[in-house]
Order: sequence, then C-alpha cells, then structure tokens
Amino acid sequence: MLTYSRFVKILALALILIASVVGFSPGASFGLSYSQLPDPRPQSWVYDGADILNEKAEAEINQIVQQLRPRAEVMVVTLEQARPEANDLATQLFNSWRIGTEVAQNGILFLTAKSDRRTVIRTGIGIARRLSDAKAKQIIDQEILPSFRQQNYEAGILSGLKAIVNSLQEQPFTFPGHITGISFGIALLLFSGSATAAIKLLYQPTAILPTYDPNLENTQLKTKSSLLHCLVWLASFALLYLSWTLLLPLQPVILILLAVASTFVSKLVTPLLLKQSPYQCQTCGAPINRLAQIDHLLTPAEKTAKALKSTGFEVLYCPKCSDSSQRAKVNLRKSRLKSPYVECEICEELTAKETVKVTVNATYDHPGELKHHKTCLCCDHETFWTTSIAQLVYTESSSFGGSYSTSDSDSSSGGSSDGGGASGDW
Repeated sequence: MLTYSRFVKILALALILIASVVGFSPGASFGLSYSQLPDPRPQSWVYDGADILNEKAEAEINQIVQQLRPRAEVMVVTLEQARPEANDLATQLFNSWRIGTEVAQNGILFLTAKSDRRTVIRTGIGIARRLSDAKAKQIIDQEILPSFRQQNYEAGILSGLKAIVNSLQEQPFTFPGHITGISFGIALLLFSGSATAAIKLLYQPTAILPTYDPNLENTQLKTKSSLLHCLVWLASFALLYLSWTLLLPLQPVILILLAVASTFVSKLVTPLLLKQSPYQCQTCGAPINRLAQIDHLLTPAEKTAKALKSTGFEVLYCPKCSDSSQRAKVNLRKSRLKSPYVECEICEELTAKETVKVTVNATYDHPGELKHHKTCLCCDHETFWTTSIAQLVYTESSSFGGSYSTSDSDSSSGGSSDGGGASGDW
C-alpha cells in the first residue's frame, strides 16, 4: 500500500531527478550566474546556452569575429534565462571574462536571454566612441528584434553581428571620451604653431665668428638651440597627444609618458636640425659655408677620434674672411658622440679604450680589487691603476639564507565595461 510518507519520498526523489537533468543539461542555462558560465575562448567566440544556433551559424559567427580582430573582440552569448537581470548580467559577464584588450578596451558582448525576451549589446570603454549607445540601440531595434519576433534567432544574431562590424568599419569621426573639441583644437593649434615657429627659427641665419675662439661664447647660437629644443618638444608632445587620443583612451599616466617621449624626441632631433641651420659671418655678414673635406685641418689624434666615431667635427668658414686651408682661419667645432672610448691624457682626445678586470673577489672577510688598463689607439700610451671593491656585509636576509616574496595580484589582463551599450525586448 502506498502510504503518505512513501509518496512524499517518491515525489522528492522525482523532483531531485528533474532538477539534476535540467541543471546539468549542456544545452540549457536556466538562471546561471555569470561566475557559472564557462568562457569558450580561445576555441570559440560563441556560448550558445539557449541552444538556438546550429553549427553553421556558430562557424559563421566565429569567422566574422576572427576577421574583426584585433580591432575589436565580440563575444556572442545566448541563455535560456538571465539571472540577475540581463543588463546587469551582461556587465558582470563582460568584466568577468575581460572581453577585449587591456590597452584598447575594445570588447563587445552580444547577449540574448530567450525566455526573458531580451537582448543586450554591452560595449567596452575604449570602443564606445565607435559604437555609441545610440548606435547599439538602433542595431537592436532595426536588425535584431524583427527576426527575434518571428523566432528566427539565427538570422537576428547574424544580422546584428554584421551591423556591429559595419559600424566599427565605418568609424565616423567623433572626439574620444577623454578629449573634447576645445582641447583637440588647442592641441592642433599648439602643434601647428610650434612647428611653424621651429621651421622659421631653423632657417633664420645665425651670426658666428669666422674663426673659433673658445673664450667667446656665441650667445645667439646658444639661445637659438634652447628655443629650438622647446619648440620641438611642444610640437612632439602635441603630435603624440593627438595621435594617442584619436586611437586609444587617454589616462593621466599617459601624459607623463608622452612628456618623456617628447623630451627624448627633442634631444634626438634638435641637434640634427641645427646642423641644417644656416649661418652668416658676424664680421662681414656673408653666408657661412660648411667644409666637406676636413682631414687636412685635423691633428692625428683628432683623425683617430673621427675614425672611432667618438668625436664629431664640423668646420665652418666664411668665403671672404676665412682661409679653408689653415686651421687658425676657420671655425672648427667639436661635439662628443656616444661611444665606449675615453680621453687619453697625452692626446687629450677620446682615443683610449679602457678595460677592467677583477683580480681579487670581495668576500665577507676582505674587500676585492679591480685592475684598470687604458690604452690609447693613437699614441699607444698605456695607463694602469687599481680600485677596490667594497667588502661584503652580512644582512638579515643573507643570514637566513635568502629572501622570498609572494603576490596575490591577478596577472590576467583584458578589457572592461562601465555599462555602455543598449538593450531591447521583443
């Protein structure tokens, strides 16, 4: 006889069996939280939890997304039911899966909850200017929902995905989120103004003496060099600023990096520009020429330094006041170049090469010793000397056999979303 307690046990067993079948069915996602949804990448850009896409549609979606990369990353997700609400779930899932790249923030999540009759397009921070919230809403209303209302989910998802791709490829010009029209105009004006002033200053002749006098400093040339450094820095910073903000989101730390990069560009470019700047004779006003063949004016040590590329030489002369055949009648200028060579005490030029060898290793009981050997490649003069290495000192970490470090930071990287995009119901 079927008693009441036996009936309750049978009913409970049946409910448990039904729940297990529904909960673990690979084709159904009923109310799963974002943390329970598996990321299908890198095998696929589609998670079809609602089982509404056939293999051909999934293959076409993967092909479209793969061709779109690295400009953007699109994830297509279908669920039978969204828990929490689809808009909140889309943001949580986007940030959990970290769709897009960390630098460009170019991820897009296309989520459809079948039973909720809701679809969501969630955009990353960096791609919002190419796929605005208004454009995402337009795609949902015009490309996706008409097919969904006829229960043709494959056509709606493919049509919406293609509309997203077309929107990204059009790339209508809009100012990025971190730059306004006013700041863009100021940066553009700064670049054009500083570049124009630098060109004008560059081609303005600088008055110099026809012969070089180390006791007289050419203040005009020094002032011109300083001004040109500033103008090149401003032009470089404005150009880098404009280029970065048009391609990627601007962050405060980026301004520091752009300033450092502009300083490097200024130090590298300004000396090259100054070499092309014209000169005029301070005595007679005639144009100053640069002498191409200068070896006959150099000493043997200077020729060696020139061959080693440790020193740069430039000879300027006035056709009226100078004599290019005599060293004393021309303006010979030297510039130190980046090289491994050091100065020789005899030649007084960068013609010596120095080697260092450890002769005694430093220990905890006594200091070490370095032996230096410098040889001039011009006069063969040799110099030897020694320096000491500091004695090793016991520290707390060395007493206990070393040190270690731990880190709980998450090494993963990827995109994030602040909730941009749109949603629609059918």
